Amino acid sequence: MAEYDASMRARTCTSLLPAALALFAALLPACSGKAADAERPNVVVIVLDTVRPDYLSAYGFDKPTSPYLEEFAKEGTRFERAWSSSSWTLPAHASLFSGTGPVYHRATQATEHVAQDVPLLAERLRDAGYQTLGLSANMWVSRTTGLDRGFEEFHDEWSFRQRLRARASEHPFIHALRGWFERVREPKKPFFAFFNLTAAHMPYLSHWEEAQPFFENKEAWQAAITELFPDNGTGLLIRQFGTGKKLDERELGNLRALYEGTLRRVDAITAALMSVVDQHADPKNTLVFVLSDHGENLGEHEQISHMFNLYESTMRIALLARGPGFGAGVVEEHQAQITDIYPTVLRAAGLEPEPICTGLDLRGDLPERRTLTGWLERPTISMGIFPQSVQQSGVLARYDHTLGAAIGPEFKQLLAGDGGSELFDIARDPGETAPLSELPPEPMERLRRVLEAQRALEARRRSADWKGNALQDPHSRKGLQDLGYTGEDK
Repeated sequence: MAEYDASMRARTCTSLLPAALALFAALLPACSGKAADAERPNVVVIVLDTVRPDYLSAYGFDKPTSPYLEEFAKEGTRFERAWSSSSWTLPAHASLFSGTGPVYHRATQATEHVAQDVPLLAERLRDAGYQTLGLSANMWVSRTTGLDRGFEEFHDEWSFRQRLRARASEHPFIHALRGWFERVREPKKPFFAFFNLTAAHMPYLSHWEEAQPFFENKEAWQAAITELFPDNGTGLLIRQFGTGKKLDERELGNLRALYEGTLRRVDAITAALMSVVDQHADPKNTLVFVLSDHGENLGEHEQISHMFNLYESTMRIALLARGPGFGAGVVEEHQAQITDIYPTVLRAAGLEPEPICTGLDLRGDLPERRTLTGWLERPTISMGIFPQSVQQSGVLARYDHTLGAAIGPEFKQLLAGDGGSELFDIARDPGETAPLSELPPEPMERLRRVLEAQRALEARRRSADWKGNALQDPHSRKGLQDLGYTGEDK
């Protein structure tokens, strides 16, 4: 992989195209916030891959899925209305690390790699004197996709079933973090530590003690796993989308219960990680963000997993923050997005984000009205999960296009590459069960302008794509199998 050219940073701002300027103008105010603190804080970012906020007890869910996060929320700020930039890991993490949307950073299913001219968070912090550590359990956050840029030490651990043999407190990331603090950490320097945890990703597997609150007995839990996950989840996806034999309500109930067990597991892993962090870093000078990268369909719109839509079930994310600039026990009701982490961290570290950044500093006052964007490239990788017979049958044609989203405080528009469009009042209908035929003129015009600018920028940026090879690399392909993105090798 070619080394990142630092001179790109200077060129990034001056080479903005008119479409980019139109999009940024539509999204203003951007990258605003308070001045940096005098002492640069440590930064910890924990991504709970595939976690839906409405299934977390920390967000009011009526089952005990996240007891640790309930306590964490009391110590910091919980963002009630936060969104991702896409519905899957690669573009969401590229937005987290760059403060830009998928149409700009170009980490999509067409390219599988973040654009080389986009500065990333770990790079900026490393160059400013931070020690940087990255631990990822998802192949889409790896050297293969370029998202390791800037991490002085970066490790991945992709094997689902191997990790599940250990209890949450014995997760390999716990040992790796403790070892890093003991052998690498330089106390005089601030540090940036990033973690991606995939315990809640399909297949939904956890220990019995984690799943116990959500099943009548152990036999029912084991039967649900045997029935729904005899493989990595590809069989379930093929059935739901490709055969016409969709999961019935009993099966969906078991699917949700298994998912709830994985949430309890990822909550416990997060607690163990934070125990190590708090032993080695002063909480008063450590910014901690716990967030999901995207959500998950659990029967909504007759879909499972997170492959084919930008509905709220996949776009809404959990976002909690603790440390300098965030009040204890605060619930923030204004809109936030995954792109906001980048400018928030940089400004806390005394650095400035690039003008291409579309995020806001979360430590400042968020605007009452804001229009967020989402993007899902034509899902070529997701389509590849299915046998050729299914792909050629036409049953997947309804999903075979790009999707753009414009999300305001009350209203949302989805625009498909084939010309289809959906409008929703997400304030009154968060489940998006009743599409609207029209919107009031002002929000309709606002959403339309944002979508048009986003599509224009995507078309310009696409011409410089870097073509990735995640599906050809054997190590990466194994990681994709564990996540259910490909079938098993024969």
